[in-house]
Amino acid sequence: MDTKELINKLNIYEQEVELTPQVVRNIFNTITLDDVELEEDEELRVETIKTMYNEYKIYGLSYESGYIIPIGDYQNYLKDVANEFAQALPDGLDDFFPSNELYEYLLKQDKRVANSYLTSCIEFINKNKDTDYYVYTNQDQGDYEGVGYILVDEEMV
Repeated sequence: MDTKELINKLNIYEQEVELTPQVVRNIFNTITLDDVELEEDEELRVETIKTMYNEYKIYGLSYESGYIIPIGDYQNYLKDVANEFAQALPDGLDDFFPSNELYEYLLKQDKRVANSYLTSCIEFINKNKDTDYYVYTNQDQGDYEGVGYILVDEEMV
């Protein structure tokens, strides 16, 4: 099985996992290493991250400040931000900007550095494209039942 086929199978599996409030609580607990019980009236919050290219679902709980997102979706979000950053550059300058290198840099850096660059990219996009994007910064990550998730915080810039 080649790498592309394996990635497609993993993406299909990520999409098939039904995220109930209890499952989301379990994912939060796995990532944060806490043992918090689901509150009786706690509800699932589903929000959408929108970029110029795609939309990604993020999942939270009514008594949690963060959200979770499958790792593959978060990586695609970073790629969208890098490409949109290049689109926000003045005409002609974007021809000299390697958005793929920015994306690779965001993937490989320590999350603190990557979050700083991500925030700067979103600020630039918001100023130059008349958009009001929030930044979804990587706080931590972990696996739950074989699927990787990232805990993100939503920040207004």
